[in-house]
Amino acid sequence: MNAPLEVTGGARIGWVNATWPFAKLSASAQQLSVSGSLIGRYSFSPEQVAALEPYGSIPVLASGVRIIHTVQNYPDKIIFWCFGSPKRLIERITALGFQ
Repeated sequence: MNAPLEVTGGARIGWVNATWPFAKLSASAQQLSVSGSLIGRYSFSPEQVAALEPYGSIPVLASGVRIIHTVQNYPDKIIFWCFGSPKRLIERITALGFQ
């Protein structure tokens, strides 16, 4: 069993942006969540996530993972800003068993 993943970064929830280090992404096989003191907490089961996509066009400064989800009362745009490769972060999340 893989240990849960926790990554510090930033997040954009709808129109609200929390810069690094004010957001956290947590992932396990059963749950993915983005949280922060300025943005609240948004949690997803695997069934609620249609896709995880790399997002952004400026490496390091504005790159992240967009969560395409089916939760009707959450904002459409949920992005976790990260340092490093968004593609690699998605690989780490799926390696935990979050599909």
